[in-house]
Amino acid sequence: MRCLAAGVVISLILINVALGDLSNQNTKFIYHMDQKVKGNGFFNSYGDTNTYDLQMSNNGHGSGSYDYESKVFAMKEAKYNEGSQNYDYDTRERQITMNESVDYAFSPIAFSFGKSFHSGAFKSLGEEETSIENYGEPISMVASFDSISTMSKSISANLYWKNTTTDATDPQLTELDYTDVLNTKMNIDAAFTGKAHIGVTGMDDIGEPTNPIKAPSVRNLITNNLIDEDYLGTFHIVKKMSQDSTYKRHKERDGWLPCCSSGFADMSPSDQKPFTSAKGIFDCTCFKAPSTAQWPRVYA
Repeated sequence: MRCLAAGVVISLILINVALGDLSNQNTKFIYHMDQKVKGNGFFNSYGDTNTYDLQMSNNGHGSGSYDYESKVFAMKEAKYNEGSQNYDYDTRERQITMNESVDYAFSPIAFSFGKSFHSGAFKSLGEEETSIENYGEPISMVASFDSISTMSKSISANLYWKNTTTDATDPQLTELDYTDVLNTKMNIDAAFTGKAHIGVTGMDDIGEPTNPIKAPSVRNLITNNLIDEDYLGTFHIVKKMSQDSTYKRHKERDGWLPCCSSGFADMSPSDQKPFTSAKGIFDCTCFKAPSTAQWPRVYA
C-alpha cells in the first residue's frame, strides 16, 4: 500500500511538470489535480501550470510535520458541457484556479534503513512559494515564505482571460474589433514564524503597438502597480489582491489595393488571406524579374 501511494504522488508531480512544458498555442485542454499529503519527514514539491497567456508556479520543501491539501484546475479554450456530456472547444477562454492549505512545523528528521544504514538528520527549514502571471493584463503576483519553523497557510489564486474578435477572414468587414477581458486574483491568510515576501507588478497601456504589422499583440507598457513587502519574525498576514481589466482595440481594415511607400509589403495580416492572387502580385512578396523568359520566343 505504501508503494502504491508513493507511485500516485510521483505520477501527479510528473503530470504537473509536463503541463508546464506545453508551448503549442493550438493545444486545447482541461486539467484537474486534487492532492492530499500528510506525514512527518522530508518533502520537496514543484508544480508549473501554463495556458500560454496565464501561468502559475508552486513549490515548497522542508523537514518535519507536514499536512498539505490542494486543488488545481486549468483550462485552455475548452469546456465540458454538462447537458450534452461533450467537450466544447474554441471557447476563446483560458483559466487557472488554485486552492491550497498548509500546516507545517519544522523538526530535524533522521532515517534508518535496516541495521547497516543510518542517515544523518535532515535539517531543512520550510519554504513555500506561489507565483501567478497574467500576460494579458499584464500583471504578476507572488507570495513566498522562507526559513519557516511553523506555518499555517491558506492561499487561493485565479487567472482568467477571454478574447472576442470579429472575423478577420470575412472580406466584407471594413472594421475589426479586438476585446480582451481579464481577471487576476490572489488571497492569502498565513500565520508563520520566519521570512515572507509579497510582491505585485502591474502594467498598463500607453498607446498603440510599437509595430502593429510585425507584432500586433505587442503593446507599449508602463508600470502602474507595484507592491514590495518583506517580513521577518512571527506574523499573521491576511491579504486580498485582484485586478480586473478590459483591453479593446479598433482597427480599420486597409482599403482595396493599399498603396504605400513600401508597395504592398505592409498589407495587414487580416487582408492577406481574402485578397491573395497570383504569386508576387498582391501576396505581400516582391516581384523579381527572371533572368530568362519563361516562354522564349521562337523565330522561324
